Amino acid sequence: MARVAAVFSGPVSRIVPDSGESIRRHLVRPLQADVLLALSYKASDGCATAETCGVRRRLAALQPFARVDLERQLTLDELVGMMERLPHWPAIVRAYNSPRKGLACARNSSWRREADRGSPYNCTGILHGNSIFAPVIGATSLQSLPMLRGVQHCLESVRAHEAAAGWRFGRIVFSPPVLVAAAAPAARAPRAGGRVGANGRRLLRRRQRPPRRALNRSAAEV
Repeated sequence: MARVAAVFSGPVSRIVPDSGESIRRHLVRPLQADVLLALSYKASDGCATAETCGVRRRLAALQPFARVDLERQLTLDELVGMMERLPHWPAIVRAYNSPRKGLACARNSSWRREADRGSPYNCTGILHGNSIFAPVIGATSLQSLPMLRGVQHCLESVRAHEAAAGWRFGRIVFSPPVLVAAAAPAARAPRAGGRVGANGRRLLRRRQRPPRRALNRSAAEV
């Protein structure tokens, strides 16, 4: 039987119901999976290690952990600087300026690092501010970019664990832990526009056949 990795990402401060007992009962135990954590913390959390952040206490039911990785989540200032240094960032901003699609987005010249908490871009036409580049473009209450970093963090944790162990997982399941806990044993499937869709970002796939299309090289190598 191929070994399975259950990799969980997200803010270390996130509250997981019953310390992850339902996750173990409905996901980890049936798959006989090794549990890997790739979590993040903010300066406001007042901690910087798995011990001081109380990871074992918060997710007690998921123990034993095969690996625990913790990193500081980038601030809005850092995300803005990182994105604006990209050579193709001007093309991304132009894509958010489309009269045909009712989109308009302009840099706020009065926005100052460390001072303003809002987005440095004044945009209209983005439904509920829901953008893949949030909180830089879009609603600052959304965390699309940190979540994408969370996926990358998971891949890094898996690779580091495999390198140390000398073998590779046959399958990987990924999810923010609070979503699995909320979805087990039955997933919620909301209706929108007459369509039914799964609510969540859980993924279980074989590693021998990576997707033909991938967002980046790292995803294709999974």
